[in-house]
Amino acid sequence: MLQVFAQLDEFIAGRAVSKSGKDLAIGRPKSLFRVDEALRLRKLGTSWRKIAKQLGVPEATVRVRCAEKCPPLQVEEPREQRTSTA
Repeated sequence: MLQVFAQLDEFIAGRAVSKSGKDLAIGRPKSLFRVDEALRLRKLGTSWRKIAKQLGVPEATVRVRCAEKCPPLQVEEPREQRTSTA
C-alpha cells in the first residue's frame, strides 16, 4: 500500500517513470495531425466529422485539440441602455 502512495507522490512531483523503467513518457501518446489545418477547415465551415475523416483521426480528438489551441471566447457583458431625458 505504501508503494502506491510513493508512486502517486512521484507522479505528482513530475518524477514518474514508466513501468518498464525506461525513460518514456507516461500515458497514451497524443494523436499526430495538423491542428492548424483542422482550424483552417473549421473556419471555412467544414463539419467536425468531415475534418476528422479527412485528417484520419477521431472527431473527439479534433475537437479537443482545437479547443486547446484556441483561446476561449470572451463574452462581453451587455451594456446598460441610456434613457434620454429631454
